[in-house]
Amino acid sequence: MALVDPTLGYTWWDRTNDFNDTANAGGTGGNTVPTKPFALMSYGGKSYLGAIHNTSWTYDATSKTYSMTRSAVATVVDISSLSNWGVFKRLTKITAGADLAATRTLVGAAPGSYAVTAANDVVVRLETDAVVSDATVRVVLSNDAFKPGAVSAYVSDFNFVGGVNGVVNATATATRNLAFDGCSAGFGGIDLGAKANSWGFNNSTGLIVLRKCSAASGQNDLFNFHQTAGSVNALMIDCSGIDAGRAGSSPVSLSNQIVTAHENVRLLTINTDGSYSSGGCVRSIGTSQHWDLGSTYSYDRGDVRYAGGSVNSIGVGMNESTKYWGDSITVQGCMNTFYAESGAQIYLRAPIEIGGVRAGAGLITSY
Repeated sequence: MALVDPTLGYTWWDRTNDFNDTANAGGTGGNTVPTKPFALMSYGGKSYLGAIHNTSWTYDATSKTYSMTRSAVATVVDISSLSNWGVFKRLTKITAGADLAATRTLVGAAPGSYAVTAANDVVVRLETDAVVSDATVRVVLSNDAFKPGAVSAYVSDFNFVGGVNGVVNATATATRNLAFDGCSAGFGGIDLGAKANSWGFNNSTGLIVLRKCSAASGQNDLFNFHQTAGSVNALMIDCSGIDAGRAGSSPVSLSNQIVTAHENVRLLTINTDGSYSSGGCVRSIGTSQHWDLGSTYSYDRGDVRYAGGSVNSIGVGMNESTKYWGDSITVQGCMNTFYAESGAQIYLRAPIEIGGVRAGAGLITSY
């Protein structure tokens, strides 16, 4: 069932996990993993799809908080205002009190936060003190938002929300082609718990295409490509990502990129715009190869600001035996514009480097 939200001009999908795995906790009703190739297209505007729970809240005037009861809550998103990144705000989860009354007091003293009691009371106070309702808040459950299974798929104009194993979790071993057009993925993982990528791909023999897709406010990587099995070949065109990695996970997630390729992935990116990552806007490992054209990477924060972190601010970083070709790449606001570990190779044509220096014992040269 779709629920029209006139305040946003969008359609929110009320069903939790239309295409998801029944093994994950928190889902209600029948969940289905497709066994045949399929197309999923939103008509008349963007649609939201994810483990989103409709809510009915009780107001407490003393603490200015709202509460309701729900188990398996992964995160709570404020859709009434935007963060510094220009996207919906992920509320800060704090430790609950001994009971509902104590938790109301704690959350009431921390606008922009929420907590979940041992009895599954969800207590929220928005930073603006707006009324908490389905028009202002989305309670995201601990399920995957979208898990396409071992089949080919074409998906357009969907905003995927939440996901305990990844917002878009395309990791089934298969020979398949996957294409996403105009889609976004955000708010994955469990606050103070399991971490998740926004876009996650693995084990696909075939082609993965993302066109005008985006990701924001992720706990881990925003666009993550692995090749544990199969032969992963991926193409990204006009995609964007902002704010990868966050302290609000436990343990803190380290080394999180806008775009990352592992093992032996072959990746082509065109006009990517990525900023505010935590350990390199772009990082690759293994023997992956990445050709990048016309992209802009800005203001990686490194992960050294977190306990246990060791990666400084890097625009484009290559590790192990990876290779990178960059044409007209802009890097700004990073300590190291390009970094090549010993054994890695970076080839550049007409780069624009604003601030920062190149680093590493590997090869960085023109071609």
